[in-house]
Amino acid sequence: MFSGMDEDDEIEFPEWMIQCSQAAKAVQTKTSEGRNLEQVQGSSSSGFKTRSPIVSSFSEVNEKNQRTAAPRVSQDDAVSSLQHVSDVAFECERLLNSAPSLQEPLLLGLDLDWPSTYAAIIAKTNTIHLCYGENHCLLFEVLHVKKLPLVFIKLIKHPNVRLLGHNIIEDLLKLGKDFNIDVKQVIASNLILSSVEQKLSCKHRWSYQKTQVNHGEEERFEPFTCEPDIDTTAQFRGRIKYCSSFEDCAAFSEEILIRADHCDQLPLGFDLEWPFRYGQGSGKVALIQICPDESICYIFHVFYLKSLPKALILLLRHPKVRLTGLNIANDIRKLGRDFKIDLSDVLANNLIELCTLANKKLHCSHRWSLARLVVNQLKIYLDKGPVRVSNWANKDLTKRQVAYAATDAYVSLLCYLKLNSIQDA
Repeated sequence: MFSGMDEDDEIEFPEWMIQCSQAAKAVQTKTSEGRNLEQVQGSSSSGFKTRSPIVSSFSEVNEKNQRTAAPRVSQDDAVSSLQHVSDVAFECERLLNSAPSLQEPLLLGLDLDWPSTYAAIIAKTNTIHLCYGENHCLLFEVLHVKKLPLVFIKLIKHPNVRLLGHNIIEDLLKLGKDFNIDVKQVIASNLILSSVEQKLSCKHRWSYQKTQVNHGEEERFEPFTCEPDIDTTAQFRGRIKYCSSFEDCAAFSEEILIRADHCDQLPLGFDLEWPFRYGQGSGKVALIQICPDESICYIFHVFYLKSLPKALILLLRHPKVRLTGLNIANDIRKLGRDFKIDLSDVLANNLIELCTLANKKLHCSHRWSLARLVVNQLKIYLDKGPVRVSNWANKDLTKRQVAYAATDAYVSLLCYLKLNSIQDA
């Protein structure tokens, strides 16, 4: 999904942040006077994906605005901003040497920063933020680095290292894409994913703290190992029925309707794809993916249809049909807007939101992405590569596009079946 602010909306920044930005700009204007700019290692934070760490560059402003600014870092805390590959390698080597000697896994908080505009889809990672211990943070400036040190890759793949963070799977996928790293093993074996609510909060807003959801129960972590001979990438391997004409869409919808009539309840993995262009926003719905079981997936290419077949609308409204997916309500609303159909009854009666179901069954309150839920429940890796933002309006889709679309609906169904099998406490 893509969403944005209205043009009339105004963003109100805290006073300390405004003064920090002004101070950084003032420093930049004095380059001609010979001021050493190396002390300003992190410029204005307004263009980054995540919250900006507190760095020494703004120490004068922070001292001046102690009462209004975010909590300052104490002298005992370690915040190191590293710009050279050799420095990054040295710090990672130090952590790597300590990992084998620890009785418990070494916990590392991981986060990436990159520009938070629509260009973030293709923009490269600016900063790698790594936290360990209680108040130790490392900031790796990697915008102009073509290749990460091998010791960093060994560190995140080490069997005695566990990574955690908000939307960490998406960050790892981004890291793998930007620096050509195979992160499948890391996602499969080195993440902390469990039914326990986890928070990251420290004076740098990043140390590790666990919060028990079910008091009185022991914390249950569910790591899993990656067997070398197992393909851990999610891929639909069944039969794909693809259609782009009005008549074929109607015929395929009839097939699924017949199946719905002969069962008590029919869960359908459901997803949509549509083109998105910078400056133009979201286009019309291009694909409707419906997966009734592991052996077959239907893909309706509806971008060039002026209206949807009656049989397809009846399928969505069928009393025995349950459409399941992530953010599925927003998908149904978009489908209704694009084809001018009132689907309020579908919203009320026929949807199963995977995020809600997962939080209920796992007794947590996560904001799940589909990739993260797939790893947690299916123990496989969901590839969200460049095909995600490809042109879905093309009349002739590539095999990769079709496979990607079918897989999304397929794993949505599998996640529902797995979650639904969990007994309620």
